[in-house]
Amino acid sequence: MYFPFDQYQAMAEMLCNLQGQTILSINDHPDIRRIFKGFSIKTVDIYYTVGGANRGPKSQELVIQT
Repeated sequence: MYFPFDQYQAMAEMLCNLQGQTILSINDHPDIRRIFKGFSIKTVDIYYTVGGANRGPKSQELVIQT
């Protein structure tokens, strides 16, 4: 299912206005980095698998904290 990038922008704006702390895990993409650039961003390695049978290809995920 397609999730338009303007929805990510709306999410970033909502996170700016939240009280308390938030952690968001999301795919690593240059536009995502641009939208969330004011937040603490860490890159983590991840292996996507289906059913947990075998290790899939290595990828990267972003962990964004407010």
